[in-house]
Amino acid sequence: MSTGVKDLSKWGVVIGTVLVVALSILKAFWGLFSSASFGLSMTEIVMVGGFCVVAWSPVYVSLWIDKFTGKKEAPCGAEPT
Repeated sequence: MSTGVKDLSKWGVVIGTVLVVALSILKAFWGLFSSASFGLSMTEIVMVGGFCVVAWSPVYVSLWIDKFTGKKEAPCGAEPT
């Protein structure tokens, strides 16, 4: 896995999504494995996944805003336009 900012942002979104899906499936089938109730509500599961996405999304939001406004990355050492 690369350590570039775009890649880290992408993996934050992927991990958040996988976490929500996995915990939702686990909650749905929890009654088959245990008589105790599952410790997380769906609201908490979605909030945990949402936190992963929000924690890593500023990079993507910045890229979207730059594309919308037409800004381009400046070469190293040059002034941005």
